[in-house]
Amino acid sequence: VLVLPLISQNRMWGVRVFIDKAKMIPAALAGDWHGMMKAAHGAMHVTHEGREYKALAAKWLEAQGAYQMTGELRALATLYLPRRVGDTDNYTKALSDALQGPVVENDKQFSEGHVVRRYDKEKPRVVVVLEPDDGSTVLDPGIDFNYELSF
Repeated sequence: VLVLPLISQNRMWGVRVFIDKAKMIPAALAGDWHGMMKAAHGAMHVTHEGREYKALAAKWLEAQGAYQMTGELRALATLYLPRRVGDTDNYTKALSDALQGPVVENDKQFSEGHVVRRYDKEKPRVVVVLEPDDGSTVLDPGIDFNYELSF
């Protein structure tokens, strides 16, 4: 069981746009919208806030005695959001990024994950429970399920 600070993926990653002026200017003068779009491209990068978050998360993990786990893992994350807005997707990606390195070698180790959303204005955080994946799951209907049902 680990507790981490909360951050949205939207605040961890940004896009830098690069423009090839040698292609952009002639395309713009010709009114060639497609040529202008081809002259610009973006690249994802970790924001300053994202770098600070990963460093803070690593300190929290170290203080809790976290260690790198091997094999496939199941995760249950409880997000304690400061207000009743937003979805859980952006928070779970930020969580898996923060765990990569200190707790997992690669976030591909997560074979199953469940997310619960709760609210705590005073102490926003994420609590994650990790366990080895033994191959079972509560979502599997079992071998006796009739997979030939028509809908």
